[in-house]
Amino acid sequence: MAEPQLIIVNGIPVKTQVEITQKWTLILFFTNLVYFIYQCNLYHEQNRLLATSLSFIVCGVYLPFYGYTAVKKKKHTAIRCFSIILSMISLLVLVSALSSITFYYELNSMCKKCVDIFENETDCDIAIEMDKVLYITKDECTDIPPELTFLIQHLLELLVSIVGFITACTVSQKHGVVQIDASIIDGSIIRTEDVPQIPPTTTNSV
Repeated sequence: MAEPQLIIVNGIPVKTQVEITQKWTLILFFTNLVYFIYQCNLYHEQNRLLATSLSFIVCGVYLPFYGYTAVKKKKHTAIRCFSIILSMISLLVLVSALSSITFYYELNSMCKKCVDIFENETDCDIAIEMDKVLYITKDECTDIPPELTFLIQHLLELLVSIVGFITACTVSQKHGVVQIDASIIDGSIIRTEDVPQIPPTTTNSV
């Protein structure tokens, strides 16, 4: 008969998918909240504020809550739907932010070329190609926002999109119930007779 042995294993605890999802959905909520507050302080038009508020409710509140609930209840179809929708929204936000930054610096550069012309005229034409001419008005150049304000707004927009991508990828990953990596296990086998035994306690009856 084989001698009984006691196996002691030291491992690294792994977070559950619910805990990971809770972490990234909270990060997604707070990044959207910061972007929403900045937008409200930057713009005061009613239509712009309404669109910003609606976007925050959908992307910053409803979607993170929907994703966390889907993972907690283990609804695989809802998780997949959440991941796809969030990825698409994040991609649109990323493309929009990058195109806005590119257009800002192109327009700023063209306006600098038209400074002398705007002293006498309200329109300026710039040759883009051999047969194409771009017309810029003086009002378009004067309405360009300050560079720092513009960059902060669109860098926050980029941050929201990146966090959205990470959240979508993290939530869609499948996590096993228990994972033991042989490279992180420190196991030792101890014979039962080497383990100190606790003597049974006895009670004296009176």
